[in-house]
Amino acid sequence: MSLLFSPIRIRSLKLPNRIVMPAMHLNFTMDGMVNKKLIEFYRLRAKGGCGLLQIGGCPVDPEAGGEYMIGVNGDKYLPGLKSLVDVIHSEGSHCGLQLYHAGRYTYSFFLGGKQPPSASATLSGLTREMSREMTVEEIRKTVQDFADSAARVKEAGFDVVEVIASAGYLVNQFFSPLTNLRTDEYGGSLENRLRFGVEVVQAIRRAVGPDFPITVRLSGNDFVEGSNTNKENALLAKALEAAGADMFNVTGGWHESRVPQITNALPRAGFAYLARNVKRLVKAPVAAANRINTPEMAEQLLRDGWCDLVSLGRALITDAEWPLKAREGRSADILHCISCNQECLDNIFQLKPLGCLVNPRVGHEDEPEAPKTPAKKVLVLGGGPAGLTAAATLARRGHSVEVVEKRERVGGQVFAASVAPNKSEFATLAETLFRQATLAGATVATNVELDEKGIVARRPDLVVLATGGQPLRPPIEGLDRPEVVEAMAVLDERRSVGQRVVVIGGGPIGVEAALYAAAIGTIEPETAAFLLRHRAEDPETIRALLWRGNKQVTLVEMQSAVGQGIGKSTKWIAMKEIKEMGVEVLTQARVVRIDDAGAHLDTPEGARTIPVDTVILAAGMTAHNPYANLAARMGDKVVVVGDAGGVSDAAGAIRDAYRKLRAV
Repeated sequence: MSLLFSPIRIRSLKLPNRIVMPAMHLNFTMDGMVNKKLIEFYRLRAKGGCGLLQIGGCPVDPEAGGEYMIGVNGDKYLPGLKSLVDVIHSEGSHCGLQLYHAGRYTYSFFLGGKQPPSASATLSGLTREMSREMTVEEIRKTVQDFADSAARVKEAGFDVVEVIASAGYLVNQFFSPLTNLRTDEYGGSLENRLRFGVEVVQAIRRAVGPDFPITVRLSGNDFVEGSNTNKENALLAKALEAAGADMFNVTGGWHESRVPQITNALPRAGFAYLARNVKRLVKAPVAAANRINTPEMAEQLLRDGWCDLVSLGRALITDAEWPLKAREGRSADILHCISCNQECLDNIFQLKPLGCLVNPRVGHEDEPEAPKTPAKKVLVLGGGPAGLTAAATLARRGHSVEVVEKRERVGGQVFAASVAPNKSEFATLAETLFRQATLAGATVATNVELDEKGIVARRPDLVVLATGGQPLRPPIEGLDRPEVVEAMAVLDERRSVGQRVVVIGGGPIGVEAALYAAAIGTIEPETAAFLLRHRAEDPETIRALLWRGNKQVTLVEMQSAVGQGIGKSTKWIAMKEIKEMGVEVLTQARVVRIDDAGAHLDTPEGARTIPVDTVILAAGMTAHNPYANLAARMGDKVVVVGDAGGVSDAAGAIRDAYRKLRAV
């Protein structure tokens, strides 16, 4: 890791390594004031060895964002900001603060019902609300607001100030021909559309002086039809560098983009090419971002010239010690982000505090460790997410922990989930949880199923029941037929399915099963790359081969919509893929019988029979606790965690195990 941990200079600032944590909304400061929760979150990331922590975004005026975001647009915020800086510096790291103006992405709810300001009056693809066009006087005031806020950033002791010119926020809105319809000096030509961003950086430079570093978070490509591509955004970087910017952290897309940006659908480091594109036009250091998960990948990107720094967002949310472990050669010990977004981005969209599916301690860094208790002999029944989390939690507290799993491998249902398209990182989750349990000192035995006599014979002081959930079987005639299979069995065992497939249940598991079946017969990415390189087929033909397999798949859901229970940040991708892959979706419909003629349905349009070769049952899950009698007899010597105590999801199961056992 010689390059990753080599120093780099950003104007007057010398960073000890090439690792940057980008600014991300955490929803820890609902009144805008720095508090203990925020400080302790960043203390751990600083202590963990990150070279530069970017904080924010922080609205530059009351119309720039909500009050729940970290404040910088008034002197009342300075004491808290100074205390945050002091803590980060005391742990040996450097920090910056990102200046933020959402423009037309601000919800009118946060503005007392007023229309949000923007370059022009346009309909926001995020909020579905109309913005109002800013006057020239308002533009000049906003530029000054950026400068005044930057001066406070410097006064608070930060090492860097950053401007956000990504995700479709105000700088983007002025630069994009899609959202800037003006005819004055701020609209029309490329030079005029660049003007607002250039003036912001110039004003900041005047406010902070010649030596203070200015960085920019940049969209390398808007990924919005009619907006700027990687070509124009590289020109934006060049113009901002001439105005005084010293480093660019390059991401991709706007919030309304229909191109996945941070989910499993994006390959690891899939947007590094955008950083390299900017790097070709500027002399300032450039950071690559999005799905850079491992130290080995980060080092390779630097070595091959894609970028000068790496931007690790959710990777450092998941494991604050990612840099420390990488530097010490302990990559295998890193808790890896799986890009599920379930507890981070989905929480933020719901105005909930940030969390993490993989690491249940995230968001609770300010809570002290519970006092140690006398060591116990603990038996954990079940090696799924809840069981492995329970084992790691208890072993770290000094208990002797044995995990018993009846199947040949641990991980429970997450391995099945990893088979579905764009879910491969869930296999990483199983590996990470297993590694954390054994690293903490727990032992794990597979292919072992204990009855009550076997449990008692082990003489445990505490039994943790983590036996998971089991599929629901609705009262449908014909479910015992050979063509009917459980969704989890299809995914977990990668079973083949017939030509005509009906999936019963349109929840998360049903959607995954439908996508899995629909993907059978599509070409592999390597084949697509070969065909493109050699121009063997036209791009549209290749796209069709990537999307359309050879199965006829129908997804049947009783409710009015499929995908309920899938988070906001990923549901739209699943629905897009359902459409692109040609899956027929029937809502407010139910299968009433399965026989030789096929699956018989009641639908709003009347009775319908679908000839079928395979029926995949995905009607939901129910708790599976075969040791209920033992639990009743043993009382408080038994703790039930995860789906065994009530069906949840992987995030809920992990969180439940951690919260119940963190003080044992």
